[in-house]
Amino acid sequence: MSAQVDAATIASAILDRGGTIKELRQHIPDKEDALRFFANYQADKYRLPPPSACCNCGAPSSIMTHFSWRATYATQFAPNAADVLLLFAGFVRISTSSKFMEFQTHHGFCGACWKKHWMKRGLANLLEFIGLLGGVICLLIAPLGFAVYICFRNDRQAASMLWGGILGVAGLIAAFFIIRFASMLRVPRSLRQIPRFPFRYFKVKKGNPMSGFPVELQQ
Repeated sequence: MSAQVDAATIASAILDRGGTIKELRQHIPDKEDALRFFANYQADKYRLPPPSACCNCGAPSSIMTHFSWRATYATQFAPNAADVLLLFAGFVRISTSSKFMEFQTHHGFCGACWKKHWMKRGLANLLEFIGLLGGVICLLIAPLGFAVYICFRNDRQAASMLWGGILGVAGLIAAFFIIRFASMLRVPRSLRQIPRFPFRYFKVKKGNPMSGFPVELQQ
């Protein structure tokens, strides 16, 4: 019992100084227990009632919000009968099973900061769409360009296809960073220190939920 208390005290101290879940696992070896400890810690730290000041600018808050943060872990292959039938039909589908852990934190916003947040969310949605669309296009262009160049390397026109493949790879890298930036833009700057990998922003709602403590789901 004493050892468990000591481990919890050390783990809390790690999070107090902004440590990661990887550091937590040095004292809480089980991954699920470490995720649960982190979720409980953050949910308790930002539990209702939230501060009366806006979490972004410090002005009096007029809007109550709760942010949800989710981690996906223990992903494994889970083939089923439908996968087998589709395989015989010429289609490949691989089913997986994952566990999710989610917690909520509660924050106050002033009207101006909340409006800015929603404008940034709209920009983030647009950037994500551009990144996904561009990524899909580049995913088709890159292998096609390299394949044509390899098959017709003696043809002078093949050199242009090589550059097409290179630009496709560059486009994929750019799409990755655009999507990462869009994901970051969805979270107000003042709240970006809350999640730690593998927890990520999941959603935000206005209102006063009953509890912020973690919910474990399986899909």
